[in-house]
Amino acid sequence: MTYVIVATHCPAFLDDAQARHTRVVRDPGAGDARADDLSPVQIDQLRALGFTKSDILARYKTILLVEGLHDQLVIKGLLGEQLAARRVLVLPLRGITAAPMTAESQILLEFTDATLVVVSDDLNASALDEAHRQCLEARQAGRSDQYVAELLVRLLGKNKTENDAMRKLLHHAFVNDALDRISIFGLSRQDILGYIPCGYLIDGGDTQHDYYAEWEGTQASASFKPWLERKGARFEKHLIQKAVESMRVRPRELDELGRRL
Repeated sequence: MTYVIVATHCPAFLDDAQARHTRVVRDPGAGDARADDLSPVQIDQLRALGFTKSDILARYKTILLVEGLHDQLVIKGLLGEQLAARRVLVLPLRGITAAPMTAESQILLEFTDATLVVVSDDLNASALDEAHRQCLEARQAGRSDQYVAELLVRLLGKNKTENDAMRKLLHHAFVNDALDRISIFGLSRQDILGYIPCGYLIDGGDTQHDYYAEWEGTQASASFKPWLERKGARFEKHLIQKAVESMRVRPRELDELGRRL
């Protein structure tokens, strides 16, 4: 077997999944060099190497669009190694105001070649899937940009931040003939927190108890997260991360998401 060692600043070499990437740094004080393993390559390590934001964005093959920070924490916690190895960026939609999302949609579609996978809960996935399907039909029928903009308002409305972001994304995809780069992945549970042991979010909570199954059994009128909050749950980042870290088996649906990326 022949080994090839390449010393370079070229970002293209980072794209080889079979290669071992090492950063060599010289300590100005001691005069010694230190080698750090960069497999899988992380954003902060790339910035330390001097890569620009455009270099980093261009590396991603897939961009995973999720509804909010909780989705991002759970998915990155459970699929972190796969996401890094397959060069997947996870971006939350919630909390993005209308104007920045317009710019972000344009950047994601016009300045990257990445596939965009939208992950949504069971309350919204069917609506997004239908909106995507009707946009594809409108393209086939030669409909105008204005027609599609009005269609998306009818289908998705304007009352939810993530739907507003998706309207703009789908409209930009239609305008840029990039609808084929978008796919929708629907989760069967109402909230991403339904996949983790929620006892970790509650002071004195039972970490072995299935709170989501309990909520389903009560047929409560409240959504899962408000119901859980009334039990004393706190949705703090470190608590969610602790719950995720405790899991020894990934939920089947998130395993399927990992295989699709």
